[in-house]
Amino acid sequence: SMEADYCRALSASLFASDSSLVEFVKLSNEDNLIERLEFGDVDVIAGATVDFHSDVMSSNATASGFSGLAFSQPYLYGGNHSIFFHQGSSGAKAMATSQTDADWSTFVYWVVANLIWAEENGITSADFRDVPEVKLFGGKFEWMFRGSILAVGNYGEIYERNLEHLHPRANKNLLNDGSSPQLWHPQF
Repeated sequence: SMEADYCRALSASLFASDSSLVEFVKLSNEDNLIERLEFGDVDVIAGATVDFHSDVMSSNATASGFSGLAFSQPYLYGGNHSIFFHQGSSGAKAMATSQTDADWSTFVYWVVANLIWAEENGITSADFRDVPEVKLFGGKFEWMFRGSILAVGNYGEIYERNLEHLHPRANKNLLNDGSSPQLWHPQF
């Protein structure tokens, strides 16, 4: 699935291009996602719906009384008629982390953004070495962007592998060619 590929990309970014060091945890609709993140049951939630309610929620767990989810750049957009979303859901799908860990949330955000950037720049898993080395999170992670592309490819490769046979890319799931706001972060 697309969600699994994004988790593998994250694993490859963390663990020197090894995408197999991911553990998948099945969550139910009854799960409190913020609690699962806060208690360390999960590190990230793939396929979270980006919305204001999830971004800011009342909580007794923080001094401000608010806690919520921090979202990566969305990687999939749907609509009421989309086969990818539950009936009536038109929200964008993204990786979600706890807002209480800004470093981890930033790391996840940049891994997702890198997969989209690679497609925009024509870089695939075959030529992952064209992705620049970065030291955004220190020398240990200078291959973080290359590792994710090596493991799962760019956004287009992920989409094609997981969804193209079900639904061709269209509308907001296309790259921004300058004429429309594609793969952009939604405004609340």
